Amino acid sequence: MHRKASTTKVSEAVRPAVEPIVAKAKAAAAGATDSAPAVMANPAPIAATRDVSQQEIARLAHSYWVERGYAHGSSVEDWLRAERELKAKV
Repeated sequence: MHRKASTTKVSEAVRPAVEPIVAKAKAAAAGATDSAPAVMANPAPIAATRDVSQQEIARLAHSYWVERGYAHGSSVEDWLRAERELKAKV
């Protein structure tokens, strides 16, 4: 049986329950306290990051694996580190 892929839209029935959670998460990310308003009027601009191809990430992650002497068990960490470092190079 094939299931329909889920969408990222929040249904109108769920929206009232989700909005306070999203607002609180945004406030926490902005460093707000409980006494500050939960909804940010002017969110801080997101730092520019460059688009990075999976091939670039794979190449750098592979180099980390080689540096560790081909030791297994850290492929996810290598991938995330490579992606983070490449995106930080603007």
